[in-house]
Amino acid sequence: MVGFSIPLPFDEIDLGPVASMAPEALLTDPTPLADLPTGVRAAAALKYSRAGNSQTYDHIGLRLTAANQARGPVALQTLDGVRLERSRERKVEVSDPIAAILEEEQKLRHRLFDLPDDTGRFSYRVEGRLLQLQKVAERDTETWTFPLTAPLPLLQKQAVPSDAPRLFTQQYRIDVPGLFWLPLSTLIACGRFRRYQDWRTDVRPDTRPGHFYGFVSHRWLSPAQPDPEGAQAAFLAWQMFAHLCDAVRIARYRGLDQPRLRSLSLGFTVGISGSDLSESLLVNVLRPSLDEPLLATAWTEARGLQSLTEDKGVAAATADVGLARLQSVIADCPTLARLVDRIHIWYDYACIRRLARPMTTRFSDRDCRAFPIQLLGHTIVLLDETEDYLSRGWCTLEALVADAKAVSMELLIGSARKTARDGKAEHYFVTLLGDRPHIVWRAVLDTEVFRVQTEADCMERLGLKFTDPRDLPFIYQQLRNLAAPRKIHVDNSELVTGAYPVAQAADGSLLVPMKNIRMIQEDAEEGDAARSLDWTDAMRIATAWTSVDAVVREPYRQLPRHTGKRSCHVAVIAACEGEAVLWSNWTIGHRNALETLLDVDLRSISWMATDIAPVGHFICGTLQPVVVLADAWVVIATQARQTSSLTAALSAAAAAAGVPVWSLALDAHSENVKLLGAQTSSTRRIPAADLHLAPRTGGVFRSALIERLFGESQELADH
Repeated sequence: MVGFSIPLPFDEIDLGPVASMAPEALLTDPTPLADLPTGVRAAAALKYSRAGNSQTYDHIGLRLTAANQARGPVALQTLDGVRLERSRERKVEVSDPIAAILEEEQKLRHRLFDLPDDTGRFSYRVEGRLLQLQKVAERDTETWTFPLTAPLPLLQKQAVPSDAPRLFTQQYRIDVPGLFWLPLSTLIACGRFRRYQDWRTDVRPDTRPGHFYGFVSHRWLSPAQPDPEGAQAAFLAWQMFAHLCDAVRIARYRGLDQPRLRSLSLGFTVGISGSDLSESLLVNVLRPSLDEPLLATAWTEARGLQSLTEDKGVAAATADVGLARLQSVIADCPTLARLVDRIHIWYDYACIRRLARPMTTRFSDRDCRAFPIQLLGHTIVLLDETEDYLSRGWCTLEALVADAKAVSMELLIGSARKTARDGKAEHYFVTLLGDRPHIVWRAVLDTEVFRVQTEADCMERLGLKFTDPRDLPFIYQQLRNLAAPRKIHVDNSELVTGAYPVAQAADGSLLVPMKNIRMIQEDAEEGDAARSLDWTDAMRIATAWTSVDAVVREPYRQLPRHTGKRSCHVAVIAACEGEAVLWSNWTIGHRNALETLLDVDLRSISWMATDIAPVGHFICGTLQPVVVLADAWVVIATQARQTSSLTAALSAAAAAAGVPVWSLALDAHSENVKLLGAQTSSTRRIPAADLHLAPRTGGVFRSALIERLFGESQELADH
């Protein structure tokens, strides 16, 4: 494994006694961090993060979090961090009876039918399917609890229809060579998974409307057979059947054709609803198959099985390896049996042709694996322990594909482990998947853009395991083909590095932000309609990084006159330094299209990285203001980051200088170039001599950005 180099200025940072402390100790007692000078805290955190005995990205992330005094409530989540948290939980584990009582306590609270007339402003949090409300800025105030299944009248009014999506297979019949689907009824009848060769006449090569198709992501439990004891088959079959029964319940009480509702203000479903899997079964199987009389019959059958399905079939699966009990249950429920016949799954061991030998040729049919199978159906993750699942190469790829392509995904319990039953595995999976794409993306950028490691080094530093080493190149290429993550993770612990462009007005004064703002408004004047420039290819390594010649690495560069038109500055706002370099080089290489669209001459470019996961390679490692005098600005970022507090504050200050400022969303195909309006109330003028231009070693945490750069301490308005 290659070492990780720290920029030279970091050698001067003295960590003092913190240097010898374990991250576990710092997370428990961060007091020693207070002795570090304020101006070097970001640099100290970076240096400490790379000083451990492991250079895996997750270990760097754990140490960074431990040494980060700016971390907020949603700091970076890593596999090492989850392992540490689970270790702590085992030491203070509450007995099952006590845990059950504590869980029931909140359900027994008194509840109001509606909000009082003098509510005022309130904050909220959601715990399971309960909404907890409290008055803002009041201490020791009463908590009002409302079930989301019976929402407040206000939330009911604001709710909009939000049905589960219809599967791609509802509109098109798909028949891909080498791609087969296993009927759930066949699995139940057999009682366990068999190789494709052993039931090739039972698997089906095409898809049909009115049927459900699920892609099963799972671990292999032995090198020769993924499910040697039949446990995965039992848990998958019972839980799929239980979700089907739940879909019948939802249809019975909400209405077969009534969509679920989502609150615009909360972002959660309200009213009668089920899991994404239950809702998908309702939309894709029940509606095409049932009328009201058949629904009533199906509900009569499902209601009689509530003792088996109320826990989604987990207890029944534990005692029914071989599925003899489920076979008997379905035999007595003919209407549910006909619905089960419409459910199909893709499970690699059972559905890939030419799997002549066991694990050594697990995915010999590469064409089949390369086809986006997950886009055809609902991704179903059989989850045991989250950190083990996300340390498997294939599992990580499948989870990231579902996340990146916004494919519907459901977590099912994959074993009888207690930690899987209590819901903690699902919680860890969701929190880790918020940051896992960012960490993997930094690893790929380190390999492709910065070339500091080989593909094998990349996989090793990500902690990914492969039973068959020959899978590694294929997995790496698939991860490389994923686009840059579009979602952003906002927290005070984001590290900002690069060049912060400061707009200079015609009179020589500088416009700087007084605070971070949520967003700036678009200019709606006639003639300023959104324009289109499809630069989505910049989001992928495969299409954006075609050459390493004349790579622009500096965070600020002046460019020679090109067209003789009005001068333009481009400010690239990226998620990390590797991404910033990638997009800056793309912009320079495709400048003609931008100049033609806006009738400008690109004369300078800057990049800034605001990094929630600063675990990758740094070529800058500092943050420095740069003065920009230009006739127009273009701010390039993803759609989500265009309205983030940092990007909006920078854009507002530039617009207040009296120049047009355009935003360009890289991840949108059309109408993605928009003219922005000024918000002078969020900016202030300072003489050019008052701007401290020296670089801030280690960068600056987002929470202290305005203060460290411009000497103003303001309350931040987070996006």
